Amino acid sequence: WRSCADAGAGRRARATEGVATGLGRGPVGGRGVVVGSVVDGVLEDGHEAFRSNALAGAAALKLLQLGGVAVLLCTARGLPEVKDRVARFGLLGGVSGFGSQTWDAVFERDLALVSPRGEQQLRQLREIASSDPKLVIHSGHDHCVRISRVVEGRLAPLETVAARALLESTRLEHLTFWTARRYTDFVDRAVGKGDGVQRLRESQGL
Repeated sequence: WRSCADAGAGRRARATEGVATGLGRGPVGGRGVVVGSVVDGVLEDGHEAFRSNALAGAAALKLLQLGGVAVLLCTARGLPEVKDRVARFGLLGGVSGFGSQTWDAVFERDLALVSPRGEQQLRQLREIASSDPKLVIHSGHDHCVRISRVVEGRLAPLETVAARALLESTRLEHLTFWTARRYTDFVDRAVGKGDGVQRLRESQGL
């Protein structure tokens, strides 16, 4: 699984850099006007970087740059991927893990926004999930937990009923979850993408 994922990530990175360079993008900055952008479906389509609407998203970044608008990424992806996209697109920073963590590219610092209780329950969830051989815990998510099942050789999310039952049976009441096509993300209820954007605005004076 890891070798296939690494190969796919390499292809996406090369495609991203090629199109971004072709569009002549540079550091996007500004004061007063801030735009938050997701990655999937805007900058990338989740399979190969920059197909159709993703290319339009890259062009939109260029227009925002020309207008002096600050752009911040807001995504469910982990911090390593946020750092990578922020660097490739010349952005000011980003919010990862549904608001669990921020990356300030101006001062090169990250900040965890998870509450102490939420962090404790995330550790408990990791321990529970790691003891189940049918579950896969994804790396790169330090302040949230991304879990998949392996079904007929493919990654799949936990079913909604199963994810809710897991939290209720283990009394992890400070956590909530979001389900995607291949995984389920468990996060602290106290965090949000909007809170992450606000923290970055305050730290950068936007």
